[in-house]
Amino acid sequence: MQQTNEKIIVSGIAGVFPNLNDVAELYTNLNNKIQSFNCVDPYWKVLTFGVSPVIGRLPFETKFDAGFFGVHQKQAEDMHHACRILLELAVGAVIDGSKTGVFVASSGIEPGNEWISHKLSSPNFGIVGSTWSTFAEWISYYFQLQGPSISIDSGCASSLYAVHQAVLAIRTGRCDNAIICGFNVIQNPYLHFALQQVGVLNTNGNGNVFDDLSNGYIRSEAMAVIFVQKLQNAKRIYAEILNIKTNCDGFKEMGIAHPSDEMIACLFQEVYDEVNVDPKTVTFVECHVAGTAVGISQETKAIEQVFYSDKKTPILVGSIKANIGHSEGACGLASLIKILIGLQHNCILPNPDYQNLSQNSDALQNGKIAVVTQRVSLPTDQTVIIGCTSFGFGGTNGHLALKHYNKLQHSKQLKNFIRLVCFSARTMSSIRKIIDSVKNNPTEEYLALLQNIFRIRKILLTKEVDILQLWNQKEELDFADYVFATVILQIVLTDLFKDLLQEKITIVYGFSSGVIASAYAQETLPLETVLFLAYELRSRLKTITNVNCMENEEIILREIKFVCEEKNTGICKLKVNVLKLFKNADMKLAPNVTKVVIGSCENNGQFSFNSNITLLHLLGRLYVLGFNLNLDKLYSSISWPIKAPLISPCIQWHHENDWHVPKFEMRSLSTHVVTMVLEHEHWKFLAGHIVDDRIVLPGAAYLSLAWNFYLMINRLSDQTKIVFEDVTFHRITFLVKHKPLTLTVNFMKVQKKFEINEGNDCLVTGRIRAWITDFELTINFKPTAKPKIVMRTEDIYKKLNLHGYSYTNKFCCLQEASLDGTTGLIKWNNWITFFDGMLQFPLLMKPLDDLYLPAKIERLTIDPQNHAQAITKHNNLLPITYELDSNVVSTPGVELRNIIFTNTKKHAPEEPILETYKFVPFDANFSLETSVKVHIQLVAENIFNTLNVIEVVDSFSTTTKLRCPIIDNVLKNEYPINKHLFVYSTNVLDCPNISIEYKTIDQLPFDTNLLVISGGSKRQIKIEQILQNHNGFILSRETLSFEKFKHAEVVLTHRTNSENLVMLRKSLEIPKRLIEVKSDFAWLEQLKLSLSQNEKVLLVAQNDPTSGILGLVCCLKQEVGQSVSCIFLPDCDKNIRL
Repeated sequence: MQQTNEKIIVSGIAGVFPNLNDVAELYTNLNNKIQSFNCVDPYWKVLTFGVSPVIGRLPFETKFDAGFFGVHQKQAEDMHHACRILLELAVGAVIDGSKTGVFVASSGIEPGNEWISHKLSSPNFGIVGSTWSTFAEWISYYFQLQGPSISIDSGCASSLYAVHQAVLAIRTGRCDNAIICGFNVIQNPYLHFALQQVGVLNTNGNGNVFDDLSNGYIRSEAMAVIFVQKLQNAKRIYAEILNIKTNCDGFKEMGIAHPSDEMIACLFQEVYDEVNVDPKTVTFVECHVAGTAVGISQETKAIEQVFYSDKKTPILVGSIKANIGHSEGACGLASLIKILIGLQHNCILPNPDYQNLSQNSDALQNGKIAVVTQRVSLPTDQTVIIGCTSFGFGGTNGHLALKHYNKLQHSKQLKNFIRLVCFSARTMSSIRKIIDSVKNNPTEEYLALLQNIFRIRKILLTKEVDILQLWNQKEELDFADYVFATVILQIVLTDLFKDLLQEKITIVYGFSSGVIASAYAQETLPLETVLFLAYELRSRLKTITNVNCMENEEIILREIKFVCEEKNTGICKLKVNVLKLFKNADMKLAPNVTKVVIGSCENNGQFSFNSNITLLHLLGRLYVLGFNLNLDKLYSSISWPIKAPLISPCIQWHHENDWHVPKFEMRSLSTHVVTMVLEHEHWKFLAGHIVDDRIVLPGAAYLSLAWNFYLMINRLSDQTKIVFEDVTFHRITFLVKHKPLTLTVNFMKVQKKFEINEGNDCLVTGRIRAWITDFELTINFKPTAKPKIVMRTEDIYKKLNLHGYSYTNKFCCLQEASLDGTTGLIKWNNWITFFDGMLQFPLLMKPLDDLYLPAKIERLTIDPQNHAQAITKHNNLLPITYELDSNVVSTPGVELRNIIFTNTKKHAPEEPILETYKFVPFDANFSLETSVKVHIQLVAENIFNTLNVIEVVDSFSTTTKLRCPIIDNVLKNEYPINKHLFVYSTNVLDCPNISIEYKTIDQLPFDTNLLVISGGSKRQIKIEQILQNHNGFILSRETLSFEKFKHAEVVLTHRTNSENLVMLRKSLEIPKRLIEVKSDFAWLEQLKLSLSQNEKVLLVAQNDPTSGILGLVCCLKQEVGQSVSCIFLPDCDKNIRL
């Protein structure tokens, strides 16, 4: 479809933002660099562990003026609150015209089908008011718009995609104007938490997206509406849309969520090339920057590439997300409105101040891009172009170019000038707000002269009567001229009302001389005829002298009747009917009909023209009665468009009632499943809970799971006081790296009992309930004087280590303890480590022979508020006491009563392994176990950190007997290093303790150290390819006779009873250096230099039994890897020449 080149502008804006009711409040916040965030709902902290602490919330989600929109109460109840607010904002965005498109953007509705299923009673209008597609249709329906009605979802780029579609629709003629809406509501805590799991949400509450401390974005709610139309139709203007484009990244090696600076830069360039604008002349760029490291890195790189020139001044950038957070689907419109209200004040609005610029952007660090932190005035003598950017998850990008109409003049303020202003509102507060706005901004144009007067005057001049002269001499007029001037004025006012009233005049009544104007008003007689009748009436009245005031009406009506009969005009019948009507004091009008009397009237309460009421006052009364007036015809024409103050903030709605907004609620469940993996961010600290050389799930973790689930299903705050009673630990559970542990928490509401299971095994049981009153229970914590001699953290955990408790990291939370074990200090990290620290404290008094594990707790009382206050007071280091007689451990806000431990035997230490050093020939015969041991020893000596072993079973394998179990056994018994063992196979295999994955040899990870395959000699090209891409070893299982390897270096060849094991690796040219160890230690500098250059070093120590060379090399192997070895000759007859 062909596009026009007509200019498209933004002429109306409205919005609601976090804690801000309208765009005027948004301007105040932005101008003062104020951030507008809320604390996350406390209930969310219960539902999701470690939820992001800050969020942006809308101020009035339950409010809606249903009466104004004519929406039925039941329908309004089931309407999504975003749809309700968008209807109100659309009014504020100023609509003009019926061929208007509606484009609504969002990145989804939360919480899904809750709007439809929250009640099952009839009628249920949820499908009408909450379906995503109906949002745009509701606006089109209410405003009777026939243009396109589209709902758009493109992630965080949705609202700019909607602007793009709206501009295309106007340019292709599908609509003349467009209402563009964007909204974002946040109701689902699990979606919020899922984004946090991905790593994009801010976890420290620092919302300044350009600050180096910002580690993600803050989600926020927002609703924004703009009105876009052609320049020729606009009465006001914020800015011109020069161009807008969108694109998509497509495939990216970095992944779908990673933005592409190349595609972003390409989009920038295309936007400005299409309108012949040099992007290097752009004044300011409103960025999408939300706070993620990769986002700011890629976007600023693209901005530098396209917008930066060699000029000394940097590119100015900003982001509204630093003030109100990331409103996701609505963020593009939020950014656009920030620009527009800044242009309204001829400035660029500032960002909040930052402490240190983000280290993730080179352009920010080198000064090529500068963040605007102070208000910047815009020039009035040159073109100002501003860019606005928005990106969506998955690679959707949008960029908008705006042109500032900086030379557009505001309306002149006129003093001592009366101007009629008619307005209405839903509330008195809104009326007062509009009045204040009019008082503060009297920017009206000159009053237009009424063309009606000159048209009538021209006709009367042919009768040698100058009506203007009569009006100017009204005090000197005789009775005839006075009546004549009055009738002419009534005719003029009749023409005026025909022009001003947008409703058609259907019934007209005249009284006394007013019957002449009434005949003209109802189009019974044309203008020339009624003027002639008025002239003839004047002539007849001139012949009458000594007129009595009481007889005026009868004289005028008699003379009018005579003129009508003599001239045969047909007005006589009209006059008689009128007289009958007005003689009836009880005349009744149809409903919604207003009686306007042209002429004098004797009845009080009549709405009529008289000399004591000004014309403007009269028009104002008509407006109050519900008439729409075309007041522009009273005044001189205005050159549109103009700049004017914001209109939408003056609109205040009748928000008397609260309407339903579904909240996220947990279903009535009694079971909760939790999966723990030590590699997960939230559970990795559990690896520090080591008992008897194994990682044991702490008993405190069970209590934490039961506590969170209890709060979750009862919708309680995490500040609720809690009591555990009769807690029994039935079995300990071991945690294994890379192996998930799945626990099921069951809760029985009636008995207040909980149970935690692993599969069919019961691990923990007990009772849990909320602590209702302070009289029910108390925590008797009594701080004691600090003892003179205490054990420090090192002493405490050295003693516990002798017990078999090898705690590390966060589980080393006891900071001090008295020698008798009754008082001490405990450090706060989280509830699990804190509870475990309280369980550790009594262990200091136990004998060293056995292990003591918690078996039962009579009562655990928790007061989170008291505890939180103590944390602040004591700076995370809380006092702890242990009353031996009553068996109570207590800290501020927590009390453990009557803990029963069970003692278990420590597992027997492993048998010591006697190692010998023997020469192993290149080609030898060994048993299978010995051969594998030698191969693994060789691999272990040449790697650092973790050994990753993959065994491939495919079509070349002649047996299903795997070698990974043997390798695992060797590593477990003789080489205590970190290891990961996997088997790749497309067949079903059974191998306990080894992970089987459905993969092939072509899917090897890059960090594979040892690959075990079969028949390597039969696929030597594949072997060569693998060795080129990996720096590890290949162990090939061959038949007793096999081909010679041509493209790989053979390290070992062993013959076993069943097969040959051949170790391969690629040929490496590693620099080698031989260093002689002498007593002057000069050789240490040589060693440092060689290791820094990744050289293979051989140290030789001769005739010095106390050189310590063996211990040094063992330490170096742990620190720098296997690149250091030594020859130690403690006593030889002569030195070996090196």
